[in-house]
Amino acid sequence: MILMKRKYRRNKTANCGFTLLEVLVVMSIFSVIAMVSYTMLSQYLDTTERLEDEIRSLQRLQRTFTLLEKDLRYVVNRNSRNSTGESVPAIVVEYSAGLPGEIIRMTVSQAGFDPSGPGRLRRVAWQLDNGSVFRSSWDTLDQSEIREFPRINLLANIASFNVEQFSWSDDYGLQQYDPFDQVNSVPAGVRITISTEEGVDYIRIFDIPNGS
Repeated sequence: MILMKRKYRRNKTANCGFTLLEVLVVMSIFSVIAMVSYTMLSQYLDTTERLEDEIRSLQRLQRTFTLLEKDLRYVVNRNSRNSTGESVPAIVVEYSAGLPGEIIRMTVSQAGFDPSGPGRLRRVAWQLDNGSVFRSSWDTLDQSEIREFPRINLLANIASFNVEQFSWSDDYGLQQYDPFDQVNSVPAGVRITISTEEGVDYIRIFDIPNGS
């Protein structure tokens, strides 16, 4: 009886714990799970960051088009004079004597931006400079000298910024508008295309009240 009892105790002790092989298998399984979890978490964070960047870009783009629409809505048919005394149409695209990278400039009513104000006229210019879209504005319509104006940076990573003017033809169709042929009028509307460096084109068509 004593020998059998001792043998039983030895067997019970031998069955406790894990072998080295079992420990290695468990560690391998946990390593695979940790690697898969890390990969999924990294992909999730990258996707979230890209989505947040895209949302911010779309918000800036929406703000840009909203400001463009507001400028065009309050266009006033009032020509201005440049530093050499030449007449400049109320709306002019790619003005050669304008600001660096200027795409479009126009005369707008300040009342459109400040209903409580006196309704002064302002000159607004949109530029594409080093891949960024800027908006500048100033109170003096007829310039006696060229000077720098404060400008707002609205968009970045922009490849091109194109503006096409159009007017109504005699048969009520659309035709290309030349501001220097019709100096005393403004176009019926404009078609604006903004292209990003990623190759995405955003196109908007804006109607101009009282345009011809």
